[in-house]
Amino acid sequence: MQDFTNETIIWDDNVVTHRLDAFSGIEETEHRGKRVRAFADRPESLFELFASAVTEAPDREFVVFPDSGVRLTYREMADRVDRLAGGLQSAGISMGDRIVLLVDSRVEFAESLLAAARIGAVVSPLNTRHSPEEIRGMFADGAPDLVLVGDAYVDKLDGSAYETPTSATFVLDADSTEQSYDGLVSHTRRDVEESATKPADLLTVMYTSGTTGQPKAVPIDNFHGVNAALNNAYVHDLQPGNRILVPSPLFHVTGLVCGLLTAIARTGTGVIMRDYDAQRFLEYVDAERISYCMGVPTHIVLAAEKADDAVHDTSSFEKFAYGGAPMPPDAIPKIRDAFPDLKLYHSYGKTENFAGIAAMIPDQYIDDNPDAVGMPTPTTKFAVVDEDRNRLPPGQIGELAMYGPFVAERYLSSPDGTEEEFEDGWHYTGDIGVIDESGFIRLRGRKGNMMIRGGENVYPVEVEDALLSVPGVREAGVTSFPDDVLGERIIAVVAPEEGHRVTEEMLVAACEEHLAEYKVPDIFRVVDELPRNQNGKLKRQQLVPKPLQFGIKFGG
Repeated sequence: MQDFTNETIIWDDNVVTHRLDAFSGIEETEHRGKRVRAFADRPESLFELFASAVTEAPDREFVVFPDSGVRLTYREMADRVDRLAGGLQSAGISMGDRIVLLVDSRVEFAESLLAAARIGAVVSPLNTRHSPEEIRGMFADGAPDLVLVGDAYVDKLDGSAYETPTSATFVLDADSTEQSYDGLVSHTRRDVEESATKPADLLTVMYTSGTTGQPKAVPIDNFHGVNAALNNAYVHDLQPGNRILVPSPLFHVTGLVCGLLTAIARTGTGVIMRDYDAQRFLEYVDAERISYCMGVPTHIVLAAEKADDAVHDTSSFEKFAYGGAPMPPDAIPKIRDAFPDLKLYHSYGKTENFAGIAAMIPDQYIDDNPDAVGMPTPTTKFAVVDEDRNRLPPGQIGELAMYGPFVAERYLSSPDGTEEEFEDGWHYTGDIGVIDESGFIRLRGRKGNMMIRGGENVYPVEVEDALLSVPGVREAGVTSFPDDVLGERIIAVVAPEEGHRVTEEMLVAACEEHLAEYKVPDIFRVVDELPRNQNGKLKRQQLVPKPLQFGIKFGG
């Protein structure tokens, strides 16, 4: 499709969407008892989507991992997936069993996901940056049936006190004392038992943070996963054979869905970075002839700073989509100067909708609407509601709600979270926003005090708990201040008990022990008292010194 416009936007009962008849290939159908829009020519499962790509372009490169030199065609990946699927079945894994991946962005992640999908097993990717304590919380809804873990994360896994037997734990690059992942892949049995996976069968369980900062498990079925991949390819008008750069980790919905699965949806090639570096980003755009990428604003902002036509040929680079954090308005002209032919797309999605690009603003609207996160994509609906979930008319501020073919219906093992955030197919996002008559969505804040630093959610309470573990800390307060590159930076303020000395080194050490690295505050302050109102409520904005309240500007 070509870039969609706001000319097809319609409002009905204070719900905004597009006219269905304006888009070919999209139909209304029923899934789990709800009427939703979906792609008419969709396969039954993610593995069927992959198998179709293998048939269509068997000798096209499927994945490139330039940091390790691995390159696999669709045919070569299919062979490895078949052998791994047989190995998993020999290890006792069958349809519906749960496999945890504690693996960074490497080829084993991709083949494990597809092998699990091949036999109908359910994959749960874990963020490798999480602490053992956080990983322990993710296992609260039951021990997995099998764990695949990178050798760099074995100690972290052991520290989580997980309950999966050693016999069901396989280590990538294992030493002689560990059970090797390679033993699974070297399996030669080709008679893999077919799983007959249906659209409503679970594909993956992704983890996000709830309003308390504790991980919540989001069940995503094959219907969700297939439509999310097809939708991302559709709204960005990607073509067969497009080469897609993936700077975000594969355990993150952005890297997984908007990168790897989107490549499958268009029989394209995923060029997957193990970690982000602006110089290597530009090198890969040049050497791999990248045409599309989705990431966070930081990825393109830092690349624009280093771009040099005399060094890197970026003429193939057609489209960059971003989300997860605001784009600094004054960065957009600099990006356009660095990449004159690049189209920009601001996208909005969440783990609860499998990052299926629920809203997106195409390039032609970006410069005049730098604060908008998008308009509904052709398969989705949006509404703004008040505290009683009454839908509000255009222009009024309230909580943003979304509905579509990749929106989850619930959380696992969190009935309170499900009741709070899901109802009748709608996800109530917790984001405060406003939608104008033209369908442009703008965010105005968040329910509670969640912060977003570099595209990652951070909750004050989890950082405060880490700070309060330091001996001598009486009270702690955490908030954020604006930053044009990361979106927000985090500041922590503590007040010590009388007679105790608390140092920044002590606070940093506690945060690094209990938290993922992106949650560690950027600034620490020690004060006598935290600012509170007459009712004892913390006045968070006063935690930020006045010079920082206006933020750190791009290029400043």
